[in-house]
Amino acid sequence: IPSDGLIVANGDDPKVREILTDIKTKVVYFSIQQKSPTAFSQWYYLNDSNPLPCFVCHEDNQKTIEIIPFEKMILGQFNIQNLFAAVVMAYLLGIKKEAIQAGIKSFTGLKRRLEIRLQKGNSYVIDDFGSSPYKAKSSLGAIREGYPNHKIVAFFEQNAGNRDHKAMPFYKDTFTSVNFVILHKFTELTQTSKFDH
Repeated sequence: IPSDGLIVANGDDPKVREILTDIKTKVVYFSIQQKSPTAFSQWYYLNDSNPLPCFVCHEDNQKTIEIIPFEKMILGQFNIQNLFAAVVMAYLLGIKKEAIQAGIKSFTGLKRRLEIRLQKGNSYVIDDFGSSPYKAKSSLGAIREGYPNHKIVAFFEQNAGNRDHKAMPFYKDTFTSVNFVILHKFTELTQTSKFDH
């Protein structure tokens, strides 16, 4: 990226900050973990602001220069991080605040990434491609965060490598955020497969 370019970066990640320490390109950091300005992040996320969550931008002297309240149709911290990066870049490119807000409100996420497939009254069917224990825990935690008072039933089809009984230790605490879980049958995988040759 040339010196007259622009990098929008996650200020919550110390490794990202370390990589960008001596870079000559302009870097604008954002944070979803902070509720106020920091030395690293010019933008921060107010999840509990009323009546809507907000993305807030401030100058080096801590003066607030922009507040973008928004209505979101997506779940999960990773989705908020991706959304935040896009919002900051759009704002810095001169896209109007109202257009950014309309874009956020109309964006329903990617296919099979906490995708709401069906809604009937106060019940939802949510599809997610989280086929490993780690991904399942993250996705189910996001659903619980989004629907704290709902009963959550998880139908989990693990990928082939995580159906082996030897994978059982990896499932510890995976489903703590749900009320009930249905798992695909566990099997003893053979030692030989087409991938071994």
